Amino acid sequence: MGLEVAQILQDEKHKSLYIKLAREHGGEKIMRLAKDVADRKAIRNKGAYFMKVLASETAAAGAAAVAANTKPTPISAPKK
Repeated sequence: MGLEVAQILQDEKHKSLYIKLAREHGGEKIMRLAKDVADRKAIRNKGAYFMKVLASETAAAGAAAVAANTKPTPISAPKK
């Protein structure tokens, strides 16, 4: 899954990072974000933009958990 994300974002240099992110955040979520970023033609550095979007979504999930006075639940990879 992470290798596909690297190809979609045209960022083969950081493929190990995308593999790690797919494991930590779930392959489907990472793939959805990568496709969304890749569809945006005005973005020059798609890998950096992807990371910014992922960070903001992760922060939003953590803030929602704090607001609900609960611990954030980690997003797990799909079960095989």
